[in-house]
Order: sequence, then structure tokens, then C-alpha cells
Amino acid sequence: MLGTTTVGAGQCATTEMTILLPINKIETWIANDGYIDLKFVPNMVAGSPVLSINNICGGSKIEVSITYETDISNAVKKSYSIDGGPSILLTGRDSVDFRLGTGTHTITFFAEDCATNKSSCAIQVDVKDKTSPIIACPSKISTVLSKGVCMDTIPIPINFQVTEYCAGNRTYNQISPASNEAGGISFALNANTNLYEARNKQIVFSNVFPIRFVTNPVYLEIQFFGDNNEAGEYFEILGPGGYVIGNTAIQSENVSCSALSVTRFEIPFQVFNTWIANKTVTILAVPKNGNDGINPCKPLANGQTIDNTSYIKGILRYSDHSFTISSSGATVFANQNILNDIVTHPIVLNGGTNILTLTTTDLAGNTGTCTFEVEVLDLEAPIAKCKNAVVNLEPTGLVNIAITPEMINNGSQDNCQITTMKTIPSEVNCSQANTDIEVQLIVEDKHGNADTCISLVKLKPYEIKPTYTSGLCSNDTLKLFANLPTASIPGTYSFRWDDQVILSSLQKIPRYQMQMKVIMVYMCSRFLGLMVVYPWVQFLSTLNH
Repeated sequence: MLGTTTVGAGQCATTEMTILLPINKIETWIANDGYIDLKFVPNMVAGSPVLSINNICGGSKIEVSITYETDISNAVKKSYSIDGGPSILLTGRDSVDFRLGTGTHTITFFAEDCATNKSSCAIQVDVKDKTSPIIACPSKISTVLSKGVCMDTIPIPINFQVTEYCAGNRTYNQISPASNEAGGISFALNANTNLYEARNKQIVFSNVFPIRFVTNPVYLEIQFFGDNNEAGEYFEILGPGGYVIGNTAIQSENVSCSALSVTRFEIPFQVFNTWIANKTVTILAVPKNGNDGINPCKPLANGQTIDNTSYIKGILRYSDHSFTISSSGATVFANQNILNDIVTHPIVLNGGTNILTLTTTDLAGNTGTCTFEVEVLDLEAPIAKCKNAVVNLEPTGLVNIAITPEMINNGSQDNCQITTMKTIPSEVNCSQANTDIEVQLIVEDKHGNADTCISLVKLKPYEIKPTYTSGLCSNDTLKLFANLPTASIPGTYSFRWDDQVILSSLQKIPRYQMQMKVIMVYMCSRFLGLMVVYPWVQFLSTLNH
């Protein structure tokens, strides 16, 4: 019961009334068939028919209008495009999910009513990647230097993994065929049905590379324009070896050849890698023929195979990473590029601990690094070479004389570099004068490898060379000298000179043998004679020492 009509001002009067209908009632009434049925029941006055509604006015009628707002989505054709690409139909959807890469994208929405009036609007979506790639570096590598060298070429295995949520810095993005004309679908006449049906279409992608460092899938998009609006009008997409990728989508348009079918697939990277042959991957599109099948958009003349309208194309997108490598520690060098698609990267490294740093970036410029060690072991010992030596001792006994490696080293060598040389014993003193001792030379490289050799060292006492001076006259003073080094402590030396006259048998010239004795208070003493020749007849018997 919605209500009752109002009573007019007189017979055959016209009245109007408004009734508000609950929206839930409207939705219920039109849910099944889209119709609203209203029933008007005349008021019958029992016992007084003249007071009821009678047919005395002529042309009596009831008119009803119902007004409410409606959702026009069913009456408007909606579509969208991304970055100026093909228009994709939106059917029965209030929202749409986009797969957008990093960067700024323009999404344009189109609306067209049944009278072909059109309108559009565009929005920009800026997708930013702020996450750096994560490199899982290799474990520590240990290797041994080749004999006789201090640096070696070390093959670094290129087999690490990268965690990347977007796209790496090595990308593949190719459309094939490159144009709609090249992607044209060829048709053949079916003699049984007398209809032209689509043929298989190969989609070839060249210059592909394997995915080695990430686990992200490969994205394949198939665009099919043509007879694609009814069940069965699709292409089955196959990978090499008959691998079933999937089917192209069916458009819900009532008219064939009016909308582009866009279907996206994800292919596991392991599967994709097996498809590559000579840097090429071939995708096969097989039409689902039979019954009506996929037919040309325009009638074909005898001998004609394409309608210049229907086409099918593929877009292949994926990414991987390229790297640079640098080193510190035993070997230092700045970033150098690692070639793509190699198994090992040869690097010349010095012996010792080398700290290698791998660096990569993603498509947004975010940088990821990791470090690992390469220990290049030097197991080759140096070769110690000795020579004999003579050491002159210091006379005072206060100072020990050092036996340095340079005194007995005779060209010791190492494949790298000798960093330490020492002698045992490393010093001697005058108490060891006039003896020969064995001295051990120990040579060691920077990696702890060592070798030894033995040298025979003669220890000579300090050579004393006394001298004298005198005048020409008989009463001049005789001056005697000793060539001793200056001592750090006063009184270290004491001297005694003894004289003895020796007559020459031939010339009868008296010669005086002067013997000097040097007494070192602390350790060592030495005697040495000095012949003084004086042509004097008489010589003082007393010497002032």
C-alpha cells in the first residue's frame, strides 16, 4: 500500500499527488526484470454505487511518472590507456589495477555514450623506487700465488644473487613485431566452412640475455586486435618446446574488431632461460579455430590473406644487473666494469688480503654494495744469500760493534719483497778480537716466510798507527802520537812509551825503537812498536811520557 489519491474539487476534476518510494523498494522491484508494476484499486462504496468512480466523465485516465537518479555505467563505454598506448576497455569494473614501472606515467580515461559522444580525463602517477638492491656477496676466497711471482690473476666467480624489488640496471624491453603492419594476422580459407580462419603467428625477440642474478619473473604482454569478442576467439600462446603460457583475453564488446585485447603473463626466469637459443626467443601464437573461429575484420578477395586490420604483437620486459668491482687492502684499484654474461672475472691481485667491493644500481639509481675477501697466500720462502765479512772492533770496550745484515747479505731475494733482515749475533766487542765467528742471516718476507744462511765474520782489533814529529835541531822536542778515537768517558786510555836504541851497522846512525802500550781501562789493551830515526850522537835517556 503506497497511498490513496486525493479528492478533486468537483466531478471530473483533475488531481495530482506525489508519493516518495523507498530506494530499497525500487531495487527490489527491478531486480528480476527491470519493470515496476503499479496497481490502482478503485474505492467502491458499498450500497451506493453512485458515490464510487463512474464512467460519466469520458476520457478518464491515470498517468504516472517515476523519477530517480540512475547509474549510467551500463550506458557508457569506458576505456583507458597508459602513456599514450592502446585503449583498453573497462567492462563492468569499478576499479582497475595497473602494473607500472618507476617513473611518471599518464593514465587517460575515456567515456563514450550510445550517441558516440566522447569525453576523457587524464591523471599522472609518479612511481618512485627508493629501495636499494641487496647483493649477496661470495664467501671468502683463498688461493696460492704461483711460484716466482708476487701477484697473480685470480678468476672471481660471477655467481652471486641480488634482491631487487623493481628493475635492475640491465633491462630488456622490446616489442615484436615492431609495427601493426608487421604484426598482421594471415588468414587461410577453410574449405569445409568456407570461412577464412587465422593462421599461426611467430613472435620473435632478438638480443635477449639470460637472467642470472635475480629471481624476478619475465613479463610478456600480448596485444591482439581483431575478431576477439566471442567465446573461442583467442590465441593460445606457446613458448619454445610447446610450453603453454596462456590464452589471449576475450573482449566483451558485441561488435568484433572494435577493441584491443591486452593479456599479460608472467614467466618464471628459470623457464625463460631455457628458451634462449642464439640470443633469440620465439613465441608462437596459435589461433583457436573451429566453429566460427578468428575471422578477418574485412572481407578478403580471392587470393588475399590479410585484412590490413587484424594484428597480434608481443612486448617482452625483464631486467637483470650489471656490476663494477673495486679493491682495497693488498691491492688497490677503483671501480672497473664486469662484463655481462661472463662466468668468471679475472683480476690481478697482490699476495695478501684483498678486500673486493661489488657495486650495482637499479633502474632508479639506487646503489647496492657488498664486500668479500680474497686471500692470496704467499707460501714461497725467500732465498737467503750470505758473504763473509771483516769487522774492525772499537778499541775502548765501551761500544759494541753492530753486525748489520748489509755487511753479510749477498743478494738475498724473494718472489715478493723481503721486509725484515736480522743477524745473530747482531753485535760484537773488542774482547773477541782476532777470532772468526759464524753469523746467521735471517731474511723474512711480509707474509712470514723466512730463510737463513751462515756467514764467517773475521773480527779484527782496532788498528793503532802511532806517529811522531820532531824538529831539525839537536835540542828539538820529539812528539809522539796515537790514532785512537775519542772516548766518551775521560781516562779511558792510558799510554806508556818504552824506548830502545838500535845502532845501524852501516851508517852508524842511532835508531830508537819506541814501543807504545795503550791500556784501556774497561776492557782492551794493545801494544804497537814505532821506529823513530834520529841522526843524533846523543839522545836523552829520560823520556817525558
